[in-house]
Amino acid sequence: MSKRLKVYGFLGARRDAYTAQNHSGQTREIVAAKSIAEVMRITGRTRRELTNFGGVTGNPEEVSLAMGKPGSVFWKPLNGRAEFTEDSA
Repeated sequence: MSKRLKVYGFLGARRDAYTAQNHSGQTREIVAAKSIAEVMRITGRTRRELTNFGGVTGNPEEVSLAMGKPGSVFWKPLNGRAEFTEDSA
């Protein structure tokens, strides 16, 4: 039996997220994956980063977006009303 996809959300930081309103460059990032190990592989983050600064999300907007393209990382500035952007990396 295969594992079901879950949507993981976590706090991140990106150089391209620095704006006048977002001085820290902090971001909200989401990805649909089968396990935390898969999220680690996709994002390059450590288990510690993911468990301390994130987890499985139940936010309907985030779940809908990430489930539409599993394995892709989506992000938006933490302190703004911007839409999620798909990671181009």
